[in-house]
Amino acid sequence: MPEQVSDKIAKWRKRWETDSRWIDDVVACLRGQPYDRSARRIARLPWYTQKNGFRPMTFSPGHPTLILDLRGIYLRERDLNNIHLHFALLEGADFFKASLKNSDLSFIRGEGISFHQAQMDGIKLKSAHIPRADLTIAHAHNADLSNVNLDGADLGWVELDDTLLISASLSGANLEKASTKRADFSGARLIRANFTMANCLEAKFARASCQNSRFITAHAEKACFQGANLGSADFSIAHMEGADFSAAEIRNADFTRSWLSDSNFSGVNADSAIFSDAHLNNANFTDANLAGAELVSASLVDTNLKKTNLSSSDLSYASLVEANLEGADLRGSDLTDCTFQSAKKTALVDENTRFGFEVTESDRDPISHWLVPPLGKLERTVRHEIDPAQIGRRCNQVKLLFYNNGLPGRAASFSEQESYWITRDYRSQGNWWAFFSRLISLEYLTGYGGKPQRIIWTGIGIILLCAFSYLFGSLETGGRIINYDLFSGYVPMSNFIADFWYCLLFSMQCFCTLGLGIVKPHSGFSHAVASFEGLLGFLTIALGIVTYARRAGRV
Repeated sequence: MPEQVSDKIAKWRKRWETDSRWIDDVVACLRGQPYDRSARRIARLPWYTQKNGFRPMTFSPGHPTLILDLRGIYLRERDLNNIHLHFALLEGADFFKASLKNSDLSFIRGEGISFHQAQMDGIKLKSAHIPRADLTIAHAHNADLSNVNLDGADLGWVELDDTLLISASLSGANLEKASTKRADFSGARLIRANFTMANCLEAKFARASCQNSRFITAHAEKACFQGANLGSADFSIAHMEGADFSAAEIRNADFTRSWLSDSNFSGVNADSAIFSDAHLNNANFTDANLAGAELVSASLVDTNLKKTNLSSSDLSYASLVEANLEGADLRGSDLTDCTFQSAKKTALVDENTRFGFEVTESDRDPISHWLVPPLGKLERTVRHEIDPAQIGRRCNQVKLLFYNNGLPGRAASFSEQESYWITRDYRSQGNWWAFFSRLISLEYLTGYGGKPQRIIWTGIGIILLCAFSYLFGSLETGGRIINYDLFSGYVPMSNFIADFWYCLLFSMQCFCTLGLGIVKPHSGFSHAVASFEGLLGFLTIALGIVTYARRAGRV
């Protein structure tokens, strides 16, 4: 408080100390009903004159309400229940531990009034102008403080349960550890107000102006902030489960490590807001704007992000398990090491959506920097450090995101990685039959769909190998037997080429399972090779058709 104001208050208080009976007279007059009658009684007291420093005033002849000058009055520990004191000038008045239950002090004026530890249950302070007042540890349950001006006031530890503060002005006010359960701050001005560790259970802040206010570690479960302006407000470590922030303005607000499960953020503007390590399970962000927001390590399990704008946001290490991503905009966002398996529907992503960052040679731990570590970036000696089941599920989710956003090229790489890790998962489970069958048929033969040309070369190799087997295993064609061995002696090259051509033709017929009958096996060995080649051919052709069909689907 400025020094000149303190000097004035000291002067006013000294005036009341000249005769203690003056205060008794005022209290006695205030007990008269209604207010006008008690006010006129005070004005008619013999000592209440301008000579003693009192200046009774009225609004005007048309509004004869009397304005009492009671500045600096000393009303400590007085019983003032049910009194009516309107429009009075009470600057510097002291109501320390006074009982003001169900009293009416509407429209009073004065800075620096002390209500410290006062009993104010049911009091009316409507439209009062009492900036920088002291209400610490006061009790004001079910009070009416609508339109009151408490700018810069100290309300630490005050109890305002079920109190009306509609359109009140508390800019810069201190409500640290205050109890405002079910209080109504609708339309209030709470700029730079301090609600640190306050209990705001089910309180209403609808359409309130709370820019730069602090709710650090506050309890505001089921509180209503609908349409409020919470720009740059600090809700760090606050408990706000089930709170309603619909259509609120929370740009640059800080919700670090706050509990916001089951809260409603539909339609909010949370541009550049901070939700790092926040608990947002089952929260509703439908049509919300979270562009550029920071959600590092946030828990968004089963959260509704339908049509949410998350472009350029940071979701690294966040959990989106079972979240609804229908129409969510993740273009340009950072999803490094983000978990979102079994997420419902699909979000919008583009080439700028980041699922990790490039590993440099100086990085000690190349695994931790990727949602899905690219196989080309991992040495075989460190691949065993990764959980194949977990990384396989992540690959599946990323693949689905890109498939549904018209980016099959990027989806294909994640599809191949998914198959690679599924194969390794079978090995970790001890299912060796599934492991080796996938290793040979998918990894070696097709590169998990990424290298379908391997099937063609594999088929050609099988045909050539079986052709040489038939050359030494006895075939019959046109009544002539083709049967070579290591001791056959010299054979003219023209005869060898003709015989090998028949063997190659028969091998191709067996591989394609045609069986035209021009050439036929003449020995049991040839019959066995032909049967085995037919089986290999059938499997290889089927594998090739499936691989090329899936590849075509990706493109």
